[in-house]
Amino acid sequence: MLASADGSQWELITANASWSARSGARLVVFGGKLFLVAGEVGFTPDTQDGDIWTSVDGKDWILLTPTPGWSKRSGHGVVVAGNELLVIAGWNNNKCLHDLWSSTDGRSWSLRSNSTWGCSSDSCGKFDFWSLVANSSLITLGGSSGYSTFGKMNSDTSALPLPLDTAATSM
Repeated sequence: MLASADGSQWELITANASWSARSGARLVVFGGKLFLVAGEVGFTPDTQDGDIWTSVDGKDWILLTPTPGWSKRSGHGVVVAGNELLVIAGWNNNKCLHDLWSSTDGRSWSLRSNSTWGCSSDSCGKFDFWSLVANSSLITLGGSSGYSTFGKMNSDTSALPLPLDTAATSM
């Protein structure tokens, strides 16, 4: 893990973090802590991770949960919306996911939708999209819905108003 105050000079924080080496993970700041969420070990269908790690300094990492309740994944979205951490879709074992999960602590998760983007089948889920929160909405941009990174690429933009209501919702 590296850190920089100016984007020009970088300092190595730790060369060997407690979590396993991975790609496709997502990192966000939530509640004053870093959260490393899921990922993959290589670009093969069945090597996704589903764990969540947290750190206050980027050096010392604690496994928050090895099994958050949602399936292992990579290429997913993770954003902070108010007092909630959201995990959106991604890729798992040759499936394009279409679920949306929320948590107020990073350990306990609730399924908010199983039809993100109005999609309820593996053929229309997405991974490797950009996700962000802006103008009181959860926004996703592009991504892939093919069974490989060389599959169908999307050029769409979707928005879901925030805060999410207590009922399951879709974008």
